[in-house]
Amino acid sequence: MKTSEYRLLEAQQAERVRMSYYLHDHVLQNLIFLARDLEELHDTEQSDKRLTVVWLKCLYDTQRDLRMLCDDLYPYIIDQAGLDAAEGINRARVMVVQG
Repeated sequence: MKTSEYRLLEAQQAERVRMSYYLHDHVLQNLIFLARDLEELHDTEQSDKRLTVVWLKCLYDTQRDLRMLCDDLYPYIIDQAGLDAAEGINRARVMVVQG
């Protein structure tokens, strides 16, 4: 196997590991948190507006994070504007994140 092919396989595996940890440690934990609280709400039959705000924030944050992960996997802009435009947008996003 060529060195470049080995590096590509290594990078793919590293990305799979990164996504697995992210989905487990972030998305799954948010869903567990929400399920636990909703079960408690169901059992007690008492609604708390403060908790509802927390749950909604958790849901909205998780939706945003999943969208970002999807964009990282396959940016929608590729279908609309092509690969060059997507690369430019990705470079700009990385520059913003890195400061």
